[in-house]
Amino acid sequence: MRHWVLVLIATGVTGFNDLST
Repeated sequence: MRHWVLVLIATGVTGFNDLST
């Protein structure tokens, strides 16, 4: 299982959201 991939994606989405705001 590559749970770190989900974490990486979640972090990317959060960062993208922060930039969009």
